[in-house]
This record gives sequence, C-alpha cells and structure tokens, in this order.
Amino acid sequence: MIISKKSSWQFVVPVLLGMLFGICTFASYNNGQVSFLAPSLYFLMVLFAVLFCTVFILFERYLSEDGNVYHSRRFDEPWPCHNAVGLFLRRVLPLKWSIKNVALSSGIILVFWLPYIVLAYPGIYWWDTTLQIAEFFSVPRVLWDQHPFMDSIVFGFFAKIGIRCWGNAFAGLYMFIILQCVAAAIALAMVAIALSDYSVSWFWRITCLLFFAIWPAYPRMFTTVAKDTVFSPILVIFVIMFCSLMKSQGEKIRQWRFSLPFLLVCIGMCVTRKTGVYIVLGSMILLVFSKFAAKIKAWCVAFGVAVFLLCSVAIPAVAYPTLHILPGLKQDAWSLPIQQLANAVVQNPDSFSDHEKEIIQQYYAQDIPTLEKNYSFVAADPVKGPVTMNGQQEFVSIWATHFFTNQQEYMSAFAGLAAGWFSFPIPAQSIYDINAYINIPYNSEHHYEGIEPLPRWSSHTLGEKTIPHLETIVTQIPIINVLSSKALWGSILPFLCLFLVLRKRSDKRSNAVCCLMPLLLTVATLYVGPTSLYQEGTRYVFPILCAMPLWLAISIKSIDPGDDIS
Repeated sequence: MIISKKSSWQFVVPVLLGMLFGICTFASYNNGQVSFLAPSLYFLMVLFAVLFCTVFILFERYLSEDGNVYHSRRFDEPWPCHNAVGLFLRRVLPLKWSIKNVALSSGIILVFWLPYIVLAYPGIYWWDTTLQIAEFFSVPRVLWDQHPFMDSIVFGFFAKIGIRCWGNAFAGLYMFIILQCVAAAIALAMVAIALSDYSVSWFWRITCLLFFAIWPAYPRMFTTVAKDTVFSPILVIFVIMFCSLMKSQGEKIRQWRFSLPFLLVCIGMCVTRKTGVYIVLGSMILLVFSKFAAKIKAWCVAFGVAVFLLCSVAIPAVAYPTLHILPGLKQDAWSLPIQQLANAVVQNPDSFSDHEKEIIQQYYAQDIPTLEKNYSFVAADPVKGPVTMNGQQEFVSIWATHFFTNQQEYMSAFAGLAAGWFSFPIPAQSIYDINAYINIPYNSEHHYEGIEPLPRWSSHTLGEKTIPHLETIVTQIPIINVLSSKALWGSILPFLCLFLVLRKRSDKRSNAVCCLMPLLLTVATLYVGPTSLYQEGTRYVFPILCAMPLWLAISIKSIDPGDDIS
C-alpha cells in the first residue's frame, strides 16, 4: 500500500489523542476540573501528543519496508518451522476456516479458562444483572427496559431452570455461564481464524488464539453475567460478517444465505445491548461513502433501516404490552449534556440567570446546593438519576446558550466522565486509581438487594480471595500492565487503527474506513457514556477487547480487490 511522503494531515489523529489524554489526565489529578489557564495542562497536551505521534510513527515504520510502502512481511510471511514440534502444531492446528479448526481452537481456549470457570462458582453477577433477575421474578412480573428486556428474560429463564431442577436459581445461572463461555470461546476462536482472510501469518494467528486463552480479562469477564458479556460474542460475529460483506464489495447483501444469518446477528446485537442498534444502523448507512455500486449502497442502507425499525419500533410495539415491559429512562442518552450543564451551574453559578436556574432545578428535580452535593466527576448517575426530562426543549436551549460561555466547565465534565478512556492509572492515593484498569468483580457483593430472596443466593465465590491477588500482580508488572489499562482499548488502539487506515492510498481509504465503522461507532458510545472510571466502564469497553485483533489486522494489511476488503 503506497503512502505519499508529503501526506501528513493524518497526524491530526495522534495529536488529537494526545490532547485528550492531556486534558483527562489533568482532570484526574484535579478532582475532575480543567483550568485553561494552567500551564501544566498544555504541557501534558504537548507531552502526550509527541508521545503518541512518536509511537504511531514507530509502529508505522515497523510495518514499512522503506518508510513509504506498508510491507506486512512481518505479519504474512510463513513462520519458520524448522523443527518437528512446529511442523506438527501447524499441521494439527492450521487455523483455517473449518468446523474442525473452530472446535479445536475453542477447545484450547476453554482448557485455559477452566480454572477461572471453577473459581467463579456459583457465578459473578453485576448490579444491573441482579436487578434484571429480580424483575423477572417480581409478582406481578414487570420488566423494565432500562436494560434490554431480552437479557432479563434469558437470565430469568436460566434461573427458573435452576429452581425447578435443583431448587437453586444460581445453579441454572451457572449453567448459563458455562454456555456463555463456550459461545465466547467459539467466537474468539473465529477471530483468530478470520485473521487468515487477511493473510496474517500462522504465528500471529496462534499468538492471537493464545492471548485469548491466557489473558485473564477474557475468562474473568465471561464468567460474570451481564448484558455486555452476552453482547460481545455477537459483536464479534457481526464484525466478521461485516468484513466479509466489505470483501465482496457488498454483493453478499443480496444473497439470502448471507443476509438472513446477518439479519439474525444484527437483531441479536440490538436486543442484547441498547447501543447495538446504533452500531448496526450507523455501520450500514455509512456504507454510502464506500466504493460499492449505487444499487448495493441502497441495499445496505435499506437493510440497516429495516433492522432499526424492526428492533426499535416493531419488537417494542409487540413486546411491551404483551410482556408487561416498562420503557427505560430517556435521560441515559443525555448523560454528557446533563453532566456538563450540572458542572457549569455548580462551578460558575453567576453565569446563569435566575430564570435559567429555576428551569434547571425543575429539570434536575433538585435545587442547586443538592446538585452540587450530588455531583461526581467520575459518573453522571448521581445527577441524572432524578432528572424528570420535563422541559427538555428549555434544557437544550440553556445547554446550547452556555456552550461558549462555560467551555471550561463543559470540558471538565467530559474529561471527568472520559478519564478512564484517555488517561493512564493515576497515583494510588486516589480512590479512583484501580478503576483506570480493566477491573472485573470477583464476587457479587455489589448487588441489588431484591435478588436476595431467590433460592440459594450467595454473593461469594470460590475464588474471591485468590483472584484479587492474581490481578494485583498483573497490574504491577511493567509493560504487561498496559494491557490492563482501559485507555489502551478505549482510545489508543482505536485511534491507531484510524490512523493506519487514513494513511492508506486515497483510492483505498474510503472502504478501509467504512470497514472500521463498527469500531468507531462503538468507541463513540464510550465517549458520550455516563462513566469510565467506575467498574462498569469495564463492561462498556469489553466488546472492543474481543474484536480488536481483527480490526488491527484490517488496519495493518494492504488492501487489494479480490484479496482483502477494498
């Protein structure tokens, strides 16, 4: 892939990343507040911008032969197997598409995961999950679509199986965890095998497979129960199929043998996580910027719109009254603006008129002193929870009016919520230091109290004393602990992928960027989300961990018609 030596505008990507890192790091050290007059803020912005430009350049040079051409020799040349063991491994596990290879690869992953599966007994349940299960067993049963109701039904179904078969709701849910691990292992094995579609060498494919098997974050997360652990394997399949669609120049969308399974995968994404519908819709609509034929673009857009209407209109219209489902809170989609205006009125109240303050107090359902007391820079929930959404038009008007007069306060609110995505762990004297890492619970101590009456409820696990020691060791090993940083997966690698595809030749760039759309839309949902430093931030970023090797391969490889995706 030819890169013009004169082309340098793409370095706006690492510069922007560095600036965001500087702002969020400054906020992390200053209770979530940014000062535009502080010299240290600009020092950090320059420092991180130089750092990421240097890292991105070095990585690009590593991929290039002479600084001008991406030469992916290091990724596609055969692994030199000069011994019997190496030849045997490649013959037994070639990591090419076949049912046998998928089964064998997923079996290897599960063997390594087995200790974690045992240590997680009787299961690890996030707070949201325990709420969903309790709703399923409520009398009369009323589900709340604040969290996808389909997840609630699935979790409740397995809990009910446990009660009927063993008198233990969590025996049934532990069975679900085992099935979830099997499904996840299959999906991750397919990622390693899918790398062969982009001429990635066997050495890097087996490295990817072993990373999935050995790195603790994967088995640790899949032995918990949450909507995100259900969503992640489905996202992986979506990405594989979406890339296959791109490689076919969109032609597969008109083939029912592809489009029907693809439709089911898209529906699965939409009903298991709220952001799934926007990832599917955005990815398909933005294919209008690809180099597909005009008719193919129309098919893709129609497909995306059809999935959106089915999952956002048709299914709720039928399911809500039939299954007694209450709609979720609307303010979740407004987390960032709600946090920004709250910070502005707390930090700079004199910039607001009395009339504006009255509207704000009605909207937030709390007076200004209470709002100040509840405000937390690491999460929007304390201030958005009581929001009534009454006077939404006035809220938007006030937010827009103060966009320029309270830029510092707005930026501070964003920096606090996004600090986990754009900063490395800060010193240990901060109570937030550990949550900049991939932080997964090791028991169910943090749970919804309404779940406790279920038969054989226990918040403890077999490994609750062992696992924390293991994770402490991992997060203290230099270099390796970077893999446990949320920022690596939430911003650094996505920005690197974007940088690499933008460096591609102009006639190949549009399709390459389109192929990254599921990644870009997923990270966009992180940046406008309600928190990053809370433990829940791990759930939000985890799907990216599962599909990132494939996105990296797409970004790195030279793309040619009939070979790869453009």
